[in-house]
Amino acid sequence: MLQSYVQDEVGNKYLTRNAFIRLQKQLRDFANGQKEIRIIAIPGLRGVGKTTLLAQLFMDLYEKHPRDLFYVSADQVVNVLNSDLKTVFEEFERVIGTSFEALDRKLYFFIDEIKYKNKLELS
Repeated sequence: MLQSYVQDEVGNKYLTRNAFIRLQKQLRDFANGQKEIRIIAIPGLRGVGKTTLLAQLFMDLYEKHPRDLFYVSADQVVNVLNSDLKTVFEEFERVIGTSFEALDRKLYFFIDEIKYKNKLELS
């Protein structure tokens, strides 16, 4: 699904924006142990390209860290799965066989469409 946001039907990559370059640097610095960022939020109006930017960042990291990435669309969690983020994260921990706190590597979570505050609470 994310591939369609980063390239056309014949595989030509779409151009990136300046925001991509800035965020890409932050993620690479984190991957190299130069920064200890915990969260990057991309706010904006509907239709301005947040999902495309998220997909481009995800696919850029995927080339080097495919097993360390997790993408979820929060609107699908609520509308399709009728669930919440807490349940999704608990299931992810079950799949990887350990808690997040016990991991010895960095994980990258890409959470798109976080606008369902009441249904996605992690408490």
